[in-house]
Amino acid sequence: MTFLAGALVAVALCAIVYACFVRLRARPAATEAFEFRALFEQHPDAVVAIGLDGKIAAVNPAMERFSGYRADELIGHGIADLAPMPDHFERRGLASTFIRDEPSALRGTLCPKGEPTVPISIVTVPIGTGRNLRGIYAILSNASDRVRLEFREAMQRERLATVAEVMARYAGRPDEQVQELLRFAVTSLAADGGAVSFEHAGTLRVEFTFGVAPAVGQRVEFAKTFARLTYGSDHVIAISDTRETKWQEDPATRLYGWHAYIGRTIYAQSQPIGILSIVNAHRRAYPFDQADRDFVHVVASLVGASLERTRAGSGEPARALTDDLTGLPNRAFFNDHLDATLARVRRTGGRIAMLYLALGGVEGVRATHGDEGVSEMLRMVGARLRTLARDGEFVAHLGDDAFAVVQDPCLGDAEAARLAGQMVEAAGGTMLFDGERIRIEVGVGIAIFPSDADDREQLVARALAALSPERTGDSRHRVVKGSVDHG
Repeated sequence: MTFLAGALVAVALCAIVYACFVRLRARPAATEAFEFRALFEQHPDAVVAIGLDGKIAAVNPAMERFSGYRADELIGHGIADLAPMPDHFERRGLASTFIRDEPSALRGTLCPKGEPTVPISIVTVPIGTGRNLRGIYAILSNASDRVRLEFREAMQRERLATVAEVMARYAGRPDEQVQELLRFAVTSLAADGGAVSFEHAGTLRVEFTFGVAPAVGQRVEFAKTFARLTYGSDHVIAISDTRETKWQEDPATRLYGWHAYIGRTIYAQSQPIGILSIVNAHRRAYPFDQADRDFVHVVASLVGASLERTRAGSGEPARALTDDLTGLPNRAFFNDHLDATLARVRRTGGRIAMLYLALGGVEGVRATHGDEGVSEMLRMVGARLRTLARDGEFVAHLGDDAFAVVQDPCLGDAEAARLAGQMVEAAGGTMLFDGERIRIEVGVGIAIFPSDADDREQLVARALAALSPERTGDSRHRVVKGSVDHG
């Protein structure tokens, strides 16, 4: 749940508390005291009643559990002592900003008893209005998950920026590019080692290595590696703990005893040539997540591009493969990925779906909020799509208002339509920019390979045609503005 959605839910809950309080005012005092106290004390979230002086007047049991303090340790103290506000609130004075006669949503920190400070969301609702304002109720909730997500997104942007710097710094020196990409991937993933290995005649020969990994030149039986699970596909395999029952007796676990592994196939000239492998000799502090998978996907693609130039004897610098604005793969990366995926499916069989997403209202946002408003809109949509994507679903920003998703494999038309509906729900809705809500509309066109097209250009054209049947007369596989019509 996003911070905004959580805030709206909390406001609604506070409103219910307050409405009940107002209605109970007309009842006998004994009834009022009993019913209101029950509602206040049984509220699942931490709730604090604060007077006009900024002092805590009452807390519910959830607040005691959340803060680690007893009620008698909190009552009479200032909320700022427990949950300091950002500087601009403190400079202007807590009573004039925190105590309001209208609901508000804020961010701050909580200092639990004997625990590290945690980020929190604070939603307030007034007790009384105008001259009758007597204080506020504040609902406090842990915002660690949201902050962690923001940190992961910032870290991913930093990762991709560093990768771009590596490609530029070692332009014309492909072997050094590969070695530096491998080094950065290992350190960025908090791993112990990594290798780039080439496949030949049933073996993997190590060509590049960093940290704790097999030596350069060492050959390993392909069937005893984790590479066998993903080689020839575009999937990233991520095993956060090989001690899980599923992996304990795997031949790759027995061979080296790695505690964790993440890897992806390396392609050159649209053909699989090897594998990028990142390993942990010790237990990982955190499991691999989708951001880690996306990062390995990008690094493996760039390693493949560098090796392809080595084979061709070219010293030309690498093309940019990620979009600066969203951090997603760009059109060039999308084209390479889709070409490689189609080549594999032609050899091995199966089906894939290509979803073409177009945003509505971009020009209207530009007219009212300028290019920065459009940029924020694209960044938000990109982040939402990246969060939703699962392994085997490749998301790219094609430029302007267009995004694309490759679903590999596609189990059927209904499965592709299900994904399209999820993408519309995730990317659509509203965003807040300069204090104003902006509505985001999303249309999706779907095309299936091989039933709808023979190559990349035709597949993209069919998906675009399905998105705009009024222009083309093609109404197959259409999802527009949140409503699914798989006709």
